[in-house]
Amino acid sequence: MCALDQLNRRIRLTDDLVGDFRMLNVTVNQETKFTLGAVYIHPNVLQEAIEYFMFQMLGAYSEAISLIFPNMNPDTETPILLCGDFNMDIMQNKSCVNFMKSKFNLVCISSASTTLGNTCIDLTFAKNISVQTMPYVSYLSYHTPVLSRLMLSSEQ
Repeated sequence: MCALDQLNRRIRLTDDLVGDFRMLNVTVNQETKFTLGAVYIHPNVLQEAIEYFMFQMLGAYSEAISLIFPNMNPDTETPILLCGDFNMDIMQNKSCVNFMKSKFNLVCISSASTTLGNTCIDLTFAKNISVQTMPYVSYLSYHTPVLSRLMLSSEQ
C-alpha cells in the first residue's frame, strides 16, 4: 500500500444558494492518480442551479466545453471520484444521475439507502476509476457513512 505523497491542485467553489464543491488531485509516489471531489448541495435547490454549479467545477472534464470554447480540449481521461451529500433522492428522481452521466461521463455508484429515512442522497460518482462503495454503521448521524474502496492499478 502506498502512502499519499501530496494533495495538490485544490479548487473550491461555494455558492450560498446551491452548496459547496471541493476538488483536488491525489498523488501517490509523485504521480497523480485521480481527481477527488467532495460535494454538498443544500436541500431543495433547483435542478438547473445544480447543473450550472456542476459545470463551473467540472466543465473542463466535459466534451460540452468545446461547444462553448472551440479551442479548448476537454480532459476526458483523468480518473475522477466525486462523493457527497447531493440532497436529491435518486430513488425518486434520477435527473442528477442522468445529467452527471450525459455531461461528464460520471457513473453513479450509489444505489442503496444512505439515510435513516430510506433515501439515497449521499452519492458517489466515478469516471475512469474502479470503485466499490459500502455502508458503514454509524449511531451518531441521520446519514449512513459510505466507504469507498478504490482499485488503483500501477498504470493509473
